[in-house]
Amino acid sequence: MLANFMSYPLQIMTKVFFINLLLSFMLSGKVFAICPTNGGTINNNNGSFTIAANETCTVTSFTVSGGTLTIEGTLTVTGNITLSGNGNIVVNGGLTISSSGSVGGNGDLTINGSLTVQDGASLSQTGSGGTDGTGIIIVEGSGTVDQDIVDDLTVTAGGDGDCTDGCCGSPSQCDVAQPVTLSSFTGKLEGKSIQILWSTESEENFDYFNVERSIDGKTYNTLGTKKGAGNSKNRINYSFMDYGPIYGLAYYRLTAIDIDGTFEIFNAITVSFVPDDLLVSIYPNPIQDNKFNLNINLPTIANIKRAAIIDINGALIKQIDLLDNTTFVNADFVNKGIYFAKIQIDNYFITKRIIVN
Repeated sequence: MLANFMSYPLQIMTKVFFINLLLSFMLSGKVFAICPTNGGTINNNNGSFTIAANETCTVTSFTVSGGTLTIEGTLTVTGNITLSGNGNIVVNGGLTISSSGSVGGNGDLTINGSLTVQDGASLSQTGSGGTDGTGIIIVEGSGTVDQDIVDDLTVTAGGDGDCTDGCCGSPSQCDVAQPVTLSSFTGKLEGKSIQILWSTESEENFDYFNVERSIDGKTYNTLGTKKGAGNSKNRINYSFMDYGPIYGLAYYRLTAIDIDGTFEIFNAITVSFVPDDLLVSIYPNPIQDNKFNLNINLPTIANIKRAAIIDINGALIKQIDLLDNTTFVNADFVNKGIYFAKIQIDNYFITKRIIVN
């Protein structure tokens, strides 16, 4: 009996963990992973993986030793990406390498979109496989790409076996690939606002930036614009203030529009805004007769304001759209015991325990 008693809190904590995980999926609308696993591997056993056209993914490292990784959207690898064995990588959207990439084995790297090797990163050829496609490799700053890869790509893309102004591959795509050269893109908290900061190293026939924000990393809305310098070979620093930020995690990206209307969309960054004034109270608690009040000082700028009531096993009792600061809740609590209210304000979550007598 003593052992059972001592294990009870652990059981409760374990259930709470999985309840929070379940609710995160339920309230966000996601039911499965859409991005490769950090440090994961695609091989002949698990087949292939496709990043959909509307997805933006970031992983620390990844290996393709069999099957095919197809990138229709965008993938950023902050550590190492390795192609080995008979694996294949097909880039129809965008792949960004922030550290090092290795093309080994006898598989192929096909670039029909763009592959960006960031400042200080590298892309090397170590195997018998080849690189082909109709796209481009963009090399930023001191980034490096093995000449064998450049030769293979530029031949199939109609190039001359060399890189021009940091762009290797199709001359027609290189001409419109970069209205600007972006050297940094960050965001930070400034009180109850978020400041977006970025710098360009060069601008050519450039018009303006769109500053865009998303709550899910898929659908973006324009917050505002910043006029460019037009033509410049010097570093230019830009900033933009978001005075009504999304609560929790938000995605920000830049779209650079050239004078002739061509454009480039840069990889998104994320910034978290954690409010210090969201006070939530439930009363009465413990509750009786299945009725209680949920009080929260709801921010008027929030896009998503809702709550889910669940039991200790993760079963959904009731889901509520929060319209007012005080919401009267009448839930069907079948049994006495412990329940949970998980409140979502945009991408910020608060969990409160409910006791039913």
